[in-house]
Amino acid sequence: MIQLARESKLEILNSPETTEEILELVSEGYYDKDIYKELKISNATFKKWKDEHALDYKKAKAKSVGVALKSAENGLMKKLQGGVNREEIFNYNYDEDGNETLISKQVKTKEFPPDTLAVMFTLKAGNPEKWNYAEFKRLELDNQGNDELKDIALSLKQYRPENFQGGGDEIPQ
Repeated sequence: MIQLARESKLEILNSPETTEEILELVSEGYYDKDIYKELKISNATFKKWKDEHALDYKKAKAKSVGVALKSAENGLMKKLQGGVNREEIFNYNYDEDGNETLISKQVKTKEFPPDTLAVMFTLKAGNPEKWNYAEFKRLELDNQGNDELKDIALSLKQYRPENFQGGGDEIPQ
């Protein structure tokens, strides 16, 4: 009996359909490990596929980062603004035949204020000079240190060799 070589996993991965599925998973934010475990292939095989599709892979990865960033921004905005949570509770009564009858409907609304931690984070990131005193002081000290170094460098200028005439003058130490 003649045995035919089976199709390599890399050839299967390189098919347009499989490649498209992998790129979709990457763009949805799945980790590489999750993808190659789902495909039942080794990390080395997946790395070969990634090397062959480097540009498409990078585009899909960039898309997933953009989606995650947008989601984080939306979550932060919700925390900054606060809001109202509405919950409906239905009470039913069942008869002998198992038919349900609506007895009452309650609507509960709960307001939640803006999250102060999210507000502080946004203010400090947006205007650190005004809202992040420690960071502002650090920057102020860094600038002050630079001014002192500048003064020292300017004072040392007088000791350059070209500032002394030939003769018996020696360079001060």
